[in-house]
Amino acid sequence: PSWRLQAVIVKSNDDLRQEVFVVQLIAHYARAFRSAKLGLFLRPYRIVAVSSTTGLIELVKESTSLDRLYASSGGGLKAHFESTFGPPGSPELSAAVGRFAESLAAASFVCYVLAIKDRHNGNILLDAQGRIVHIDFGFVLGHATGGAFSLERAPFKLTGDFLDVLGDDGLERFASALGDAFVAAAASVDEVTALVEIMQYKSTFPCFRARGAAAVSDFKKRHHAHLGEADLRKKARALVAASANHVGTYVYDVFQHKTNGV
Repeated sequence: PSWRLQAVIVKSNDDLRQEVFVVQLIAHYARAFRSAKLGLFLRPYRIVAVSSTTGLIELVKESTSLDRLYASSGGGLKAHFESTFGPPGSPELSAAVGRFAESLAAASFVCYVLAIKDRHNGNILLDAQGRIVHIDFGFVLGHATGGAFSLERAPFKLTGDFLDVLGDDGLERFASALGDAFVAAAASVDEVTALVEIMQYKSTFPCFRARGAAAVSDFKKRHHAHLGEADLRKKARALVAASANHVGTYVYDVFQHKTNGV
């Protein structure tokens, strides 16, 4: 009872301290969603930074990257859901799409408020229950690949493949759940902003070296906590519309596939 077996990824020549910080923020939102009794799913995995250049990352079990899934299945995400969970109209598929929608809403919220970039298909996992899990947080809080010329200008990643899985009913569930996430997070925005502000002070993290105190103020603004609940939900739906099939998301995926094979 005093120990357990845990699969880990051993990393070298990489500073994981910023990743530890980001996962702690994701855990904060996971607690906020649980406190609000929401079905939103986040998977904050454990990271141990052993030194400034080495560390251990918990393996997210029973999951695969979207890149590997596309390469192995030869089809789209919708085809994978139907072959794995059941034919259209089946209760099993409907339940899986619901889990996908609520995990995608939670992940989209986190990617938006934390401005998480480099969201290629190698950095997004799908677990055995059909839930989305994001990994690798090297570009956050306004520090983006390509800097001012970054292709990732959508609020979050919402591809045509994601929309195909959701369908009309799933998209409505996703948009509603995203609104729930904003409402739940607004209650603790000062607390979480204080955590980010403390970490920003004299920080060597790339996200703070790139933008300094502006990273903190912009982070707080993205919560839109000054809005009432109805306006927060409208804002969530506006972000969905702005993200759906965004050309920058498509071009970035093509770029990553051509240059890095993911």
